[in-house]
Amino acid sequence: MIKNPERLKEILIQKLGQCKTLNSGEIEFFCPFCFHKKKKLKVNTMTGHWHCFVCGVGSLGILDLFKKTKSSNSIIKEVFDLIDNNKVYIKSNIIENNNNNIVLPNEFIPLHKLRLSIEYKNAIQYLNKRHITQEKINRYNIGYCETGKYAYRIILPSYNANGVLNYFTARAYYDNMFEKYKNPGYSKDTFIFELYISWLFPIILVEGMIDAIVIDRNAIPMLGKSVNNTLMLSLIKHNVKEVYLALDADATKDIYKIAKKLISNSVNVRAVILPKNQDPATIGQSEFFNCMNNSILLDKCNLLKFKMKS
Repeated sequence: MIKNPERLKEILIQKLGQCKTLNSGEIEFFCPFCFHKKKKLKVNTMTGHWHCFVCGVGSLGILDLFKKTKSSNSIIKEVFDLIDNNKVYIKSNIIENNNNNIVLPNEFIPLHKLRLSIEYKNAIQYLNKRHITQEKINRYNIGYCETGKYAYRIILPSYNANGVLNYFTARAYYDNMFEKYKNPGYSKDTFIFELYISWLFPIILVEGMIDAIVIDRNAIPMLGKSVNNTLMLSLIKHNVKEVYLALDADATKDIYKIAKKLISNSVNVRAVILPKNQDPATIGQSEFFNCMNNSILLDKCNLLKFKMKS
């Protein structure tokens, strides 16, 4: 909660310009991240919650807004003093932003180095069944673990544009294991495989990291069925003109939501229709590109028709 909502409003106006006042302490500004032509950044001066309804960036803590807009230390300190129950907020903020210290498991074994272990052989066989060749194993630095917390799992690392590790996930290579995926305790609000992306070409959004590795052509995994804030901001910042959505066949509603948000930012969106109960990792790269060639253009006119027809 905010101790002095009126003072917070004054600071926000100094930072973001004139606002539109709503009810219950809510005010709206032009978003400094997506620069939409209408005031779509909503801030609650009572709770400190803020959110842009166009690019999706937002947080439960008002301090994040001032940090993301690179405010001066004096402003950040004043805003910090306006927040009630500071200790609780600081604790949650550290948890959300600990990806800076991420490291691969101590038991990580790179698969580009040949081993005589039976587990090495089983890990390689699992990847080969999913159309991941030795070349892709080397390119993405894929590894596995034989012991420890991630034993009998493929380790899929992600690196940012500077080649720094920013996430990893662990996928079981035995079908009878209880959990298919085991994720580390790091925020998923990050840009997966940023190192391998070129902004000169269309972007392909998929659900999982293995899907993106199989496609291996400007594919970004969302780690689910929605675009996180960090990824959405990157797409807008780099003025992406065309995006292909390649989600599972049961994700029609999710495709609709993502497409609607992208279209509002002048992005051309195409839906890649995959075979029923299939994904890029099961059909392979060549068949996926065939599906891409038959993709459906989604625009303001036919977006709702696509949702209803599906």
